[in-house]
Amino acid sequence: EVEMQSFGAGFTTLGESRQDGASSLALNFHGDFNWAAVEETPTQRARVEYDEARASDISVGRMRLGATLTHNQAWGDGNFRQEFDLAVRHDSGDLAEGGAIELGAGVGFDLASGFRFDLSARTLLTHEESVDEWGITSGVHWASRPGGQGFALSVTPQWGNTASQADTLLNGNLDALTTDQSGAASYAFDVRYGIPILRDGLLTPFITGDGDDLTSATRGMQFSNGGIAAGVESDSDEGNAFIRYQRDF
Repeated sequence: EVEMQSFGAGFTTLGESRQDGASSLALNFHGDFNWAAVEETPTQRARVEYDEARASDISVGRMRLGATLTHNQAWGDGNFRQEFDLAVRHDSGDLAEGGAIELGAGVGFDLASGFRFDLSARTLLTHEESVDEWGITSGVHWASRPGGQGFALSVTPQWGNTASQADTLLNGNLDALTTDQSGAASYAFDVRYGIPILRDGLLTPFITGDGDDLTSATRGMQFSNGGIAAGVESDSDEGNAFIRYQRDF
């Protein structure tokens, strides 16, 4: 039996955009702190599934602080977006230890019809433990209505480590303990339908997961109002309830 505990906190500033005709430039700062621990009761299933981790109790922590420069340019009936991100982070725990510098860049194109295309890449410029991480993500997104209402679909092919192994575990994916994603290709999907309810509320059933393993897809229902979201979700292993709060400032 495997039990996981995690907590985290973060912030993102919404910097004022510098307007120049049909284009704008904005500099935003972001930071986060996250910690997660996995405690294993040594059953036969757990020993087989997590043997490669070579530890029955694993904990990871990460602190990160960075800045994102975003440039938006009107293009036809849509918007062309360019982003550049630089962040310093410190890893602790059983997967990696030490400081690192992350570099990321991306481009995106938004159409008034609700279609959006994204392409982004990330890499570690340096890490105290010589960790080698890189990843590329592309994505096609379509929303029938703005604001989360109606039908929305996302398909995002990925190559390499689009997030660090610690990031993946901190997001609740135990496969991070035994899976090496270096150079691997996969695609994720997200399908949801937003239903307006209770004035400004939104009730959204959804299904999300990895296209290579549909049996492990996560299904759930979320209610959101402003910066607060609460709901239930379940996958092939278990179900849980969640509450999230986000405030931009």
